Amino acid sequence: PTLKQRLESGPLPIDDALDVATQMADGLAKAHGQSVVHRDIKPGNVILTDDGVRIVDFGLATFVDALQLTAQGSTIGTAAYMSPEQVRGEEVDARADVWALGVVLYEMLTGHVPFRGGYAEAIAYAIRHEDPRPIRAGRPEVPEEVEQLVFRALHKEPAVRFQSARDMARALRALQGRSIPDDL
Repeated sequence: PTLKQRLESGPLPIDDALDVATQMADGLAKAHGQSVVHRDIKPGNVILTDDGVRIVDFGLATFVDALQLTAQGSTIGTAAYMSPEQVRGEEVDARADVWALGVVLYEMLTGHVPFRGGYAEAIAYAIRHEDPRPIRAGRPEVPEEVEQLVFRALHKEPAVRFQSARDMARALRALQGRSIPDDL
């Protein structure tokens, strides 16, 4: 099943959400290590297998420093998961995937995306101008440190976000009390 299908039953247990997010961050770190930015991270592009999480559908992916084939000012991706720089039609880097992972983790913890609207432009406006509702307001058992990690990933300014999926994977492992492999 996809993560999207799993989320139809509601939010995930906190430990499961952190585990899925860690595996996603690991997968993104590998893609980014090959200079690939996915640009469409969302629950429908995450497969849950017995062997772990798989990120699929690299159809919108781009290579960092590649010839820009998309016209400046156009947007690519799924509105609710797009970073502020994506919705503005700017060039994106790996930090846009970190943002999308933050959106997915927020959704795994709450059962809904942090930025909503009735149509794509309303969602884009919310992404650019509004703050997400605190996770703990609706789910107080989520540790404050987890909420802070999600909101760092969702910072509107890319320079304040985790600078790489690898950094986010490290932070997720630290929250879970898991050792950090040398290759991370």
